[in-house]
Amino acid sequence: MKSSKLSSFFLFIKRIFIKEEKKIDNNQIISKIEENSPNNVSIEKKEFKEKRKTTYDSSKPPTFLNLKALIVEDNPINQKMIKYTLKNIGIDCDIADNGQIGVDMRSKNNYDIIFMDIQMPIMNGIEATQAILKYEKEKNLSHIPIVAVTANALKGDRERFLSEGMDDYVSKPVDFKRLVTVLQRFCSDKQINNNTKDILLYKETQTEAKIISAILQKLGYSVDIAPTIEKFKKEIDFNNYRTAIIDRVKSDTIHQDITQKIKSKNIHSMLFIDDQVSIDSNDKETYTHVTHSITDFKHIQETVNSMLKPL
Repeated sequence: MKSSKLSSFFLFIKRIFIKEEKKIDNNQIISKIEENSPNNVSIEKKEFKEKRKTTYDSSKPPTFLNLKALIVEDNPINQKMIKYTLKNIGIDCDIADNGQIGVDMRSKNNYDIIFMDIQMPIMNGIEATQAILKYEKEKNLSHIPIVAVTANALKGDRERFLSEGMDDYVSKPVDFKRLVTVLQRFCSDKQINNNTKDILLYKETQTEAKIISAILQKLGYSVDIAPTIEKFKKEIDFNNYRTAIIDRVKSDTIHQDITQKIKSKNIHSMLFIDDQVSIDSNDKETYTHVTHSITDFKHIQETVNSMLKPL
C-alpha cells in the first residue's frame, strides 16, 4: 500500500512539475504537493538555518576547522599539554616562550584565539595583552580574543584580568571542559557539527529543492537545503552528511572546489547536469551518480535509497 501511495505521489509531482509549472506559481505548486502527499508532507518554507552545538558533550568531543591558536607560555611542559589538547580537537597552534615573543608573533601572524600565561620572564601576560591591544588599535585590526591561563588562581583574578583587557580566564591545570566552553564562546563559527545528517541538497531553483526535499523527507530522510552554493560549501565543511545532492554550477572553478570537498569527505553524492552538457569523466569518478534528468523523481528515490542503505 505504501509503495502504491508513493508511486502516485511521484507521478503527481512529476505531472505538475512538467506540465503545470508555467501555469501556476511556486506557492501553488508547493501547496499541491502538501495536499496530495500520502501523509500531507509539510515543506519547510524558511531559509536553511545553521544549527551549531553550543554546549559541551563529553561523549562527543568537538572538532574545529581552520582554527589557529597562539599559546604564550614559558613552561615547556604546559606548552606541550595545551598544544596536545588543542591538536586533538583540530586546532593548529604556535608557541611563544614569553610575552614579548607573543606580541611579535601577533604582529606577524593572524590567529583566532590567544592563550596567555600571566607570569613570564621579559614581558608578563598582562603587559603582553596591553601591547597587543595597542597594536590592534593603531593598525585598526579586528581584536583577537585573549584568554588568561594561570595557576594559583585567587578570588577576584578573573575580574582583574578582564579589567586589563583580557577576554576570559582559565586556570591551570587546564580543564578540558572549561577549555571547550571558551573555544565555543569565541570560535563557534569554526566548530564542526559531529552529528551525522542524511542529506545536504542544493538546487539552483528553490521550487525544485523543496519538491525533492519533500519527497526525501517522506521517505524518512533528514534534509538540509542550502539556499546558495556558498552556504552549501560552508555546511559541507562544518557538518557531517551521509550524502550530497547538487546541481552542477556554471563556474568551473567553483565546481572543482565543491567536487574536491565532496571527494575529501568520502560520501555518496548525486550530481545534476544540464541536458546539453556531456558527462565529464572526472565527475563520473568523484560522484556516485551523475544524471541529466531532474524530473524522474522515482529515479531520485531509488538512487538515494541505494546511497543511504542502513549504516
